[in-house]
Amino acid sequence: MTVTLDIDEEIVERARELAKYRGTTLEVILGEYVRMAAGEPKMTREQAKQMIKDLEEMWAASHGDSRGEKWTRDEIHDRSLR
Repeated sequence: MTVTLDIDEEIVERARELAKYRGTTLEVILGEYVRMAAGEPKMTREQAKQMIKDLEEMWAASHGDSRGEKWTRDEIHDRSLR
Protein backbone atom coordinates (compact mmCIF):
# COMPACT_ATOMS: atom_id res chain seq x y z
CA MET A 1 0.00 0.00 0.00
CA THR A 2 1.26 3.46 -0.82
CA VAL A 3 0.78 6.21 1.76
CA THR A 4 1.57 9.91 1.41
CA LEU A 5 2.80 11.66 4.55
CA ASP A 6 3.42 15.32 5.35
CA ILE A 7 6.46 15.29 7.65
CA ASP A 8 8.86 18.10 8.46
CA GLU A 9 11.99 17.75 6.30
CA GLU A 10 14.31 17.94 9.33
CA ILE A 11 12.56 14.93 10.87
CA VAL A 12 12.74 13.06 7.57
CA GLU A 13 16.48 13.71 7.35
CA ARG A 14 17.04 12.43 10.91
CA ALA A 15 14.97 9.34 10.09
CA ARG A 16 17.03 8.76 6.93
CA GLU A 17 20.21 9.02 8.99
CA LEU A 18 18.80 6.47 11.45
CA ALA A 19 17.91 4.15 8.57
CA LYS A 20 21.40 4.51 7.10
CA TYR A 21 22.95 3.81 10.51
CA ARG A 22 20.83 0.66 10.79
CA GLY A 23 21.70 -0.38 7.25
CA THR A 24 18.13 -0.15 6.03
CA THR A 25 15.75 2.30 4.35
CA LEU A 26 13.38 4.98 5.55
CA GLU A 27 10.52 2.90 4.15
CA VAL A 28 11.49 -0.06 6.35
CA ILE A 29 11.87 2.17 9.45
CA LEU A 30 8.43 3.71 8.90
CA GLY A 31 6.87 0.31 8.22
CA GLU A 32 8.33 -1.10 11.44
CA TYR A 33 7.01 1.84 13.42
CA VAL A 34 3.50 1.54 11.96
CA ARG A 35 3.41 -2.22 12.65
CA MET A 36 4.62 -1.61 16.22
CA ALA A 37 2.11 1.21 16.78
CA ALA A 38 -0.72 -0.88 15.35
CA GLY A 39 0.21 -3.79 17.60
CA GLU A 40 0.92 -6.32 14.88
CA PRO A 41 1.86 -9.52 16.69
CA LYS A 42 5.36 -10.78 16.08
CA MET A 43 4.21 -14.37 16.54
CA THR A 44 0.95 -16.25 16.35
CA ARG A 45 -0.92 -17.35 19.45
CA GLU A 46 0.11 -20.94 18.72
CA GLN A 47 3.77 -19.95 18.42
CA ALA A 48 3.54 -18.12 21.77
CA LYS A 49 1.92 -21.16 23.42
CA GLN A 50 4.65 -23.42 22.03
CA MET A 51 7.36 -21.04 23.25
CA ILE A 52 5.86 -21.05 26.77
CA LYS A 53 5.63 -24.85 26.71
CA ASP A 54 9.27 -25.14 25.58
CA LEU A 55 10.42 -22.73 28.31
CA GLU A 56 8.48 -24.59 31.00
CA GLU A 57 10.04 -27.88 29.87
CA MET A 58 13.49 -26.32 29.90
CA TRP A 59 12.96 -24.91 33.40
CA ALA A 60 11.67 -28.26 34.69
CA ALA A 61 14.75 -30.04 33.32
CA SER A 62 17.19 -27.39 34.54
CA HIS A 63 19.49 -28.23 37.42
CA GLY A 64 20.37 -24.59 38.01
CA ASP A 65 20.35 -23.65 41.67
CA SER A 66 22.03 -20.63 43.25
CA ARG A 67 21.65 -22.23 46.71
CA GLY A 68 20.44 -18.86 47.94
CA GLU A 69 23.64 -17.11 46.92
CA LYS A 70 23.22 -13.57 45.60
CA TRP A 71 25.49 -11.45 43.43
CA THR A 72 25.75 -7.75 42.76
CA ARG A 73 25.41 -6.41 39.23
CA ASP A 74 29.14 -5.68 39.18
CA GLU A 75 29.96 -9.26 40.19
CA ILE A 76 27.69 -10.71 37.52
CA HIS A 77 29.34 -8.63 34.80
CA ASP A 78 32.94 -9.05 36.01
CA ARG A 79 34.65 -10.48 32.96
CA SER A 80 38.01 -10.86 34.70
CA LEU A 81 36.71 -14.03 36.36
CA ARG A 82 36.32 -15.80 33.02
